[in-house]
Amino acid sequence: DRHYPLRRQRQMCIRDRSYTLYIPSLLLTNLTFPSDRICINGDSNGGLLVGACINQRPELFGCAVAGVGVMDMLKFHKYTIGAAWCSDFGCADNPEDFKYLIKYSPVHNVKKGKPYPAVLLNTADHDDRVIL
Repeated sequence: DRHYPLRRQRQMCIRDRSYTLYIPSLLLTNLTFPSDRICINGDSNGGLLVGACINQRPELFGCAVAGVGVMDMLKFHKYTIGAAWCSDFGCADNPEDFKYLIKYSPVHNVKKGKPYPAVLLNTADHDDRVIL
């Protein structure tokens, strides 16, 4: 399956190849506003990225907008068309995939007492792909 090697690298991509890597560099070079004025925004897979980034580095953002993102990476395959995405993401029912999915699943990484930016979650009333 062509996605298999990528499944286990998603957390690395979130940590090393996304906003969480580049924003600190922009702040250090004064090429952007202070982080409390930076908004992260993404839809679909980008919504998942927003959810993971604000959990892992909330201090980098003043606000976040996540549209139609899969926020529960441990249950997405149990609803509507989600099972078709197991080839992309893996499946939490597989213990090997579970180890990787739990690391970035947005709803499973919210920490009580941790300061988060303001967040707006959007979905669509007829979206059968994303169940919040």
